[in-house]
Amino acid sequence: MPDILLEFPSAGASSQRFEIKRVDYLSPEVGGRLNAGTAGFPLWTASWTLPNMGEDKSEQWRAFVARLRGAQGRFLAGDLSKPLPRVYEKSGLPEGFSGDAASWQVNDRRDQLTLGGLPADFQFSQGDYVAFRWVSAGEQRRALVRVVVSAVGSAGGIV
Repeated sequence: MPDILLEFPSAGASSQRFEIKRVDYLSPEVGGRLNAGTAGFPLWTASWTLPNMGEDKSEQWRAFVARLRGAQGRFLAGDLSKPLPRVYEKSGLPEGFSGDAASWQVNDRRDQLTLGGLPADFQFSQGDYVAFRWVSAGEQRRALVRVVVSAVGSAGGIV
């Protein structure tokens, strides 16, 4: 099967579950200290429930699942209920902003993200998502992170 990302059906799901799955190992010590380690990278897991739907939508979903060929196929999906940061769900993104940051960096612990080139006072709320796209060794890469601490950017567009 070609290594392509299939297009995820954009409509029809009546409910979803979208969460991080981690495999962590714990090793408690007699003195009360708890050592922990993670096996591999955390992965997003999702499940979608489909209601009774018309034949066209039903066939779209059936074709999507068939094209996956079980676990062989790859597809790009996300939390269907949150296509934009919560503050911008009703009004849309600020005028002239595509949603792409000009720059990004993480700290040494990889637990704090800084984005540059956003509109002044851009806001993220807990539960919002930030998606990344880049090319590494000729291969398209993607990552998705969930905001766990609300933040408001500076007048200079730094969050």
